[in-house]
Amino acid sequence: MTEATTPVDTLTVWWDDAADGATNMAADESLAAEAERTGGLLVRVYGWTRTTVSLGAFQRLDDARRIPELAGIPLVRRPSGGGAIVHGSDLTYAAAVPKLHAFGTSPQAFYDALHAAMADVVTGCGLTVRPYAAGDEGPAVADGEEPFFCFDRRSP
Repeated sequence: MTEATTPVDTLTVWWDDAADGATNMAADESLAAEAERTGGLLVRVYGWTRTTVSLGAFQRLDDARRIPELAGIPLVRRPSGGGAIVHGSDLTYAAAVPKLHAFGTSPQAFYDALHAAMADVVTGCGLTVRPYAAGDEGPAVADGEEPFFCFDRRSP
């Protein structure tokens, strides 16, 4: 195990310039490696130089290619799971937690803490924030399959 160079109780956030999909996904993979190397919690905030679809780590490329609206849009694969996301004008973040960190054993606890901090910042800017609650269902999906797109899925 390497010696931690970042305090484990510190969240380090950095902003990157907008980049193409392959560059962004490579940077996200580097983020995860750096979190493991340092033992720290890391967040990267970035944009996209062109519209790109990022597929979740376990999604099938063939499924994306069957969606006519995605024809001609570059596809990349995220190192994380979840559904496909159409990126373009959005501000994206990636978070990395080392496996041996307390949050590494409970990703939902990390998501909850990170999203609460984000909500505090947004609220401080004068906007109202309302977290997802049970019953705020997304589009119905046949046969119990997960929706293909991330934002059609709901999670507390």
